[in-house]
Amino acid sequence: MDCASHPSAPATRQCSRCRRGLCPLCRKQLQVRGRLLEVCPRCRAPLVEPTDAPPPPLDPRELLGRAFTGEALFTAAAVALPGALTFIPGFGLLFKLAFWGSLIGTYFQIIAWVGAGKPGFPGAADTFDDIPALLRMTLRGAVCAAIAAAPYLVWLGRGGSHAGTAVALVLAGMTYLPAILVTVVLTGSTLGALYPVAWVRIVARAPRSYALLVLLFAGAVLAGALLFAVAGRAVGWIPLVGTWITYTLLVLLAFAQASLVGGFLHRHAADLGYV
Repeated sequence: MDCASHPSAPATRQCSRCRRGLCPLCRKQLQVRGRLLEVCPRCRAPLVEPTDAPPPPLDPRELLGRAFTGEALFTAAAVALPGALTFIPGFGLLFKLAFWGSLIGTYFQIIAWVGAGKPGFPGAADTFDDIPALLRMTLRGAVCAAIAAAPYLVWLGRGGSHAGTAVALVLAGMTYLPAILVTVVLTGSTLGALYPVAWVRIVARAPRSYALLVLLFAGAVLAGALLFAVAGRAVGWIPLVGTWITYTLLVLLAFAQASLVGGFLHRHAADLGYV
């Protein structure tokens, strides 16, 4: 194993969390209660002897559970609030922009957080304090969604109307949407969503794990859509509060999806060059 920052140097230690290999120059030392501890400079986890064995897979139930912790619920409510305020005359577009920009930004932050092997849930993102940032993040989400929905949109544009075909095409888009999301995180660029070769490489790295990811991802979407519809009927009629609750459930669904994708990235970080 080579050092993650110095490929020409062999790794003498490895992070127990993010699995990055580290040479002596990259190790960070901390003094704790009179003892000198070696930790990872990126995630502060203890260092261990290097090994090429992949990290153990994260439990899907634990990943989904992260989206329903108190911290996640608080973040979801904060992200959902602008979505519930879009009815205000003259400010609807601004609130929509704030909602989608912050949701998409937090979505990719969760993927990167879980992918790095960090426990729990990331803190609230603070990168959305200007309109250009909101526009960039909203564009990123729109590009990913449009590419995933392309089969359905093409069919619809040609006059398609059969409900069963529509559902099948939407599900078809979900088979490669996780690969798009991982590609965007790996490249750090929205343009990664437009590079199908990278999607294929991601799937080819671990086809069985990716197939399980798709099943969990699609299941989360269907379950979330049902929950969203039920909540809309149950509390959607309540002025402001009902809409806020419904939007919060939508955001929690997105958080659960991001956790699943991040779990796949964590499991195959070494294969995908994410260490």
